[in-house]
Amino acid sequence: MMAISALGEPEETEVIIRSEGIETVRMTLKEMRYGDYVWGDRESKSIGVERKTIMDLLGSIASGRLEEQLAGCLEEYDRVVLLKEGIAVPAIGDSIMLYEWSGSVFGPKSFRTVPPPLRKSYACLPALMFSLQSMGVDVMESYTARHSGYVLAAMYKNSQKLSHSVMKRYVRKKPILRERNVGLDVLLSVCRAGGVRLATGVAEEILKRWPRPMEALGHVEEWKEVRGVGGVTVEKLKEVL
Repeated sequence: MMAISALGEPEETEVIIRSEGIETVRMTLKEMRYGDYVWGDRESKSIGVERKTIMDLLGSIASGRLEEQLAGCLEEYDRVVLLKEGIAVPAIGDSIMLYEWSGSVFGPKSFRTVPPPLRKSYACLPALMFSLQSMGVDVMESYTARHSGYVLAAMYKNSQKLSHSVMKRYVRKKPILRERNVGLDVLLSVCRAGGVRLATGVAEEILKRWPRPMEALGHVEEWKEVRGVGGVTVEKLKEVL
């Protein structure tokens, strides 16, 4: 059994994967192109996993990097998984509480202030995770780098079972990416989560002005200049964000 992992992935994650009897081969990001972990299932279909710690996830959402990385994974692999590593909950003001292991207890450990550029990313996180499912990206969670190793090993082993292929008949097929506009999907999903239903044409006009979804959401007040967007729509979104 063998999986490919990107250089730079945590050694403690690698140790756990190998302890589960799975050999790993390290490759550079340039060689892998997309994803942090890649392997083939029992039918030789490729599975690509993008692992993100919670703070890296917020940063990559704000910069648009996550959108680009997952789009590349969807083009490259037959099945794509986003592994969200770490637990964070809202705390006082603009901070979040990170949960970590302390001895044998997993619980609240440290406060982390969310920088202004990442606050909209955090507010939009639940809606974005939901929208990724409709794009063909499965979202899984782990607590720590060590726990990620166990999750990845379980995913690998499950993909080698006969039941994995049997279940495929019940799982929605991955959409063809060239037929989807990832940025448009993200923007529409975030708006729906805020109780706002934008017409596709209106959303497209917004993205012409601000090409990245998070950039567009940072200029909600200016959406009034776009035909089809009224004050009520803007106020609803401002409440969510």
